[in-house]
Amino acid sequence: MDKVLSFQPRTSKPKHFSYKTTLQNKMYIFSAITALLLSASPAIVSGASIPDPLERRDYCGTLTTFAESDAVALANSLQNAENANGEMKYVPAHSYQEWDWGSARLCVWNDYIAENTHVSLWEAGWAAGYINNKCCKGSECTGGEATAHGDSGLRLRVVLKGTSESCM
Repeated sequence: MDKVLSFQPRTSKPKHFSYKTTLQNKMYIFSAITALLLSASPAIVSGASIPDPLERRDYCGTLTTFAESDAVALANSLQNAENANGEMKYVPAHSYQEWDWGSARLCVWNDYIAENTHVSLWEAGWAAGYINNKCCKGSECTGGEATAHGDSGLRLRVVLKGTSESCM
């Protein structure tokens, strides 16, 4: 005997189905996604790259050499008594500020795509001195890179290099 299987379409809704339950599920999913987006880091939301926690955030070496005395003078000029009271420079999203002294150039980069900040001249001078102490030996310096922070807490990339190199 051959059995024939046939498909019978269901004509009534299952007893456990309700419009309210489906709506509650959609609202829960919407709330969960919204909470996830709101709890995301501002750097993620702005599209900036987040460094690996174990990544080295400073290093020595640029393309050119310059006089260590110029690096020291640049750091000192930014950290002088007038700037110690908190003078700030605006660093818009995805741009930089730069300072030159003799053969030394300091570039402070805001790598964030949609976040603006200000950097204190004292902080820029501190970063220049830090790079100088870490990377300069003798009378010549190869420069390097370190991290500073803006008044909004954003991480800023600071590069000390020779004036023959552009900040770009």
